[in-house]
Amino acid sequence: MLDAVDVIDRKIIDQLRIDGRRSFAQIGRYVGLSEAAVRHRYQRLVSLGIVRVVGLSRAQAVGEVHAHLTLRVRKTTVDDVAKALVPLEEVRYVSACVGSSDIVAEVRCASAAELAEFLTETIRRIPGIDSIRSATLIDVVKDSYLWDGFRQGS
Repeated sequence: MLDAVDVIDRKIIDQLRIDGRRSFAQIGRYVGLSEAAVRHRYQRLVSLGIVRVVGLSRAQAVGEVHAHLTLRVRKTTVDDVAKALVPLEEVRYVSACVGSSDIVAEVRCASAAELAEFLTETIRRIPGIDSIRSATLIDVVKDSYLWDGFRQGS
């Protein structure tokens, strides 16, 4: 799928990462294309599942508790556990990984009490989860969706 992304697409994506509300005309001026050409490329990137523009809130600013979970899986597949996590409302991000953990997940709850209940009553009941490590985030120092590695090859 990355073959479908060229240098101009990467520049458009970077502009949307900086400000997802940036107009196609503004992006076009930056990348050297017309507004219509940027719109067409954007729609293609969205249809391919490469780009999705969303609004993100800071958990602390809206009074939520944000936690980072690392999970070890035993006696089932990582995919089965990951799929069990996906429909849970509190779960915002799930990724299979290699290393000391099998799955990394991000969760948000309305309070510390809800987080504790979620971990003990929901997560621990998913078959195959062998261990859970949880870190509650108290302050986000940097939250950037600009990744220099994405620009490699541009």
